[in-house]
Amino acid sequence: MDSITKVCRKCGIEKSTSEYAKEPKAKSGITATCKACLYKQDKEYAQAHPEKGRERIRKHNQKFPEKRAKRRRDYISKNPEKQAIYNQNRLARKNGNGGFLTSKQWKDLCDFYGNKCLCCGKVGKLSIDHVKPLALGGSNDISNIQPLCQSCNSKKNMKHIDYRK
Repeated sequence: MDSITKVCRKCGIEKSTSEYAKEPKAKSGITATCKACLYKQDKEYAQAHPEKGRERIRKHNQKFPEKRAKRRRDYISKNPEKQAIYNQNRLARKNGNGGFLTSKQWKDLCDFYGNKCLCCGKVGKLSIDHVKPLALGGSNDISNIQPLCQSCNSKKNMKHIDYRK
């Protein structure tokens, strides 16, 4: 247990040295400000200067593109459903169709239909199907979406078929 204490320069409270960040350049080897005050200060600065934070992230991503690509691949492999919803929303924006689907709306819709494909009734992994396809001017709104399995969705293709009751 750490019994050495130090007074924080920012809040003035005496705290254990374990509550301070390491600082090799300092005489004591730790920062003059406790971690709680440092984090609060960093958060306030980030909120006051959001453009600097975005620029820092942009520079980091340019410097380490392989790390960014790996993080993106990992996220997509762990969240395929969220990626599919993102792709649908992006396509709708690109086409100017309107509508916006959220993950919660999609999960609620699947639960409403008992997580079954509306075409064949198979229980399993479902895909987003637009009753009126985006390419034919349909919106990406929850009112234009039905859950279908991948094979039924592929068979339906670009047809305007409503399997909802």
